[in-house]
Amino acid sequence: MLKKITIIFGILVLFGMIPYTYTESQAIVVADVNIYDSRIISQNNSSFVIEFDLTNKLGIQPNIRYGVQLVKIDSQNNRSGIADTYIYPETVNLGENTKIHKQIFYTAPASLRGKYELWLISQNDSGLMLALSQVKEITLTGNISETI
Repeated sequence: MLKKITIIFGILVLFGMIPYTYTESQAIVVADVNIYDSRIISQNNSSFVIEFDLTNKLGIQPNIRYGVQLVKIDSQNNRSGIADTYIYPETVNLGENTKIHKQIFYTAPASLRGKYELWLISQNDSGLMLALSQVKEITLTGNISETI
């Protein structure tokens, strides 16, 4: 009986006797924030001076925050997890087709040793990730005396 009902319903839809509308969903771009020209200007042990450009192409993007993320590289040269994330307290507002040049200072935790990838991230004030930029692979030597 259920099979007959399904077939009848299919025929009715096929011949337009029961309205059915198929709509294709489309992605909606809500932000076009990017990080360009990221580079380490200087390094002193685990302290870094980093420069980058934060850009926006679409609409006004308020309350953008940026930060640094360290990703651990294991002995097989694979990413093995996030070792540190620091989001700066400053927020910036980006108008349409704008670019802001930033220079930041970052110090990795003293306990970190080994190879890491240093990334820049940007997000809105709710934590929605807007952009990622890998800056460089770095080596940290750690400072055991500071961690005790």
